[in-house]
Amino acid sequence: MKKVFLLLTAVCIIAISIISLSSCGGDCKVTFDSNGGSEVDSQNVNSGYKLEEPVTPVRDGYAFIGWYLDDVEWSFEGHRVSKSMTLVAKWAKCLIFKENDDGTYTVSDYKPIAEKITVPSTYKGEKVTKIGNGAFIPTADPECHLMSISIPDTVEEIGSSAFKGCERLTEITLPSSVTAIGNGAFENCISLERVSIPKSVEKIGYQIFKGCDDVELDEENGISYLGDWVVKAEGDIKSATIKDGTVGIAGGAFSSCAELKTVSLPNTLKYIGEMSFANCTSLEEIDIPEGVEELVDVFDSCSSLRRVSLPNGLKTIGESCFSYCVSLREITIPSSVNKLGAYAFQKTMISTVTLPQGITEIPSDLFNCCEQLTEIIIPEGVTRIERQAFNFCTVLDRVTLPSTLKSIGERAFASTTNLNEISLPQGLEIIEDYAFCYGGLTRIVIPKSVSEIGYAAFDNNKLLTEIYCEAESQPEGWSRGWYDYIFFEGTLSWGYKGNN
Repeated sequence: MKKVFLLLTAVCIIAISIISLSSCGGDCKVTFDSNGGSEVDSQNVNSGYKLEEPVTPVRDGYAFIGWYLDDVEWSFEGHRVSKSMTLVAKWAKCLIFKENDDGTYTVSDYKPIAEKITVPSTYKGEKVTKIGNGAFIPTADPECHLMSISIPDTVEEIGSSAFKGCERLTEITLPSSVTAIGNGAFENCISLERVSIPKSVEKIGYQIFKGCDDVELDEENGISYLGDWVVKAEGDIKSATIKDGTVGIAGGAFSSCAELKTVSLPNTLKYIGEMSFANCTSLEEIDIPEGVEELVDVFDSCSSLRRVSLPNGLKTIGESCFSYCVSLREITIPSSVNKLGAYAFQKTMISTVTLPQGITEIPSDLFNCCEQLTEIIIPEGVTRIERQAFNFCTVLDRVTLPSTLKSIGERAFASTTNLNEISLPQGLEIIEDYAFCYGGLTRIVIPKSVSEIGYAAFDNNKLLTEIYCEAESQPEGWSRGWYDYIFFEGTLSWGYKGNN
């Protein structure tokens, strides 16, 4: 009898278990209603167990807020399943997009509707490739500031000031697709503690962590690193040896380190950010390793810099790179350089320089106020000399212009008082306002190809006694006041047939 009772008890327990399980269909089935977003697979979960967080859905133009059950956000860490159910995605239309030239999209602005944002990988069927300049700068209400963001692996660039002032943002992970981070991208994110910078990043702009005192950085001999990047240095540092394995120096990393005198850079270095050594007024010399291909605004106002070794393979000497390096007297520009930026050598003491054959223009203010520059040969292939390129080069006395030259910009050779003559090439078309004003020219031949001359182009060349124009009469495109009516008392001839 006892055996029969035990058997019946066991049967009842099994039956109850079966009935209990059958109420959930064996397992509890959880479906995900993406509410207009991409499809998400359902899950079968035993009662009492936690759900596995699914792949985040995407919806063009919307930010994913979370999964909700009866208007309550589901916590995948804290909640457990007790029955079959449907979780519904909640969205906020808080991202504004701008189309790029290549048809992809940039997140250009953010409406502070949600604290947690998932940026979609596509918008209108095209990839989202950039977080735009100032895109997430918050409103004045701190309660609306962004707290967390998920960035898809389609994004390649984080724009300047993209997250500036996001005071509640504590951490951010950048996908391995990101190659560039703009100036001040995380400026004044005062709660930011952790940032993941992938190895794919090739450029980091100026002071991306300005005002972020709690970001976890590795410090070594007064230099702070984030991953393989130097991001900042102490103001009183006197010498710096960048550790092997470093791939880049973020913009402004050593800016205004006034006592910095010597720097040793590793062969692993590939990138030096803008203003990295700006205003390092004690820095005397530096060797740039072979892997670096671009220098932009790096040594501006390094007033003691007297020697720089530039690597073969360098392609760009960009804007203001050596501007106001008043102790720099000579520099060898590698033949690999194909681009020079405005103001690159402004106010240096360079006396002679060989320009590389690959450049196509002389940018504005390139040698402005270089008062020791005596000779310049502009290579074939250059088509334009921009404004003030050689302005106030007061001892410049020898200039060779290429046959490819088409245009001479405003004040390009203004105040070159030691330049007595210059041969303008056949094919030259435009001479802009004041191009040779306040100079030392004594004689000039203007080719027939010149169709435009700006106002006072040869104004105040007080030694100028001979102007020979190959045109038979003044072309319509020449300004009425193209030469100095006040001081010119010499010969002005039309239809000139002689040689330059």
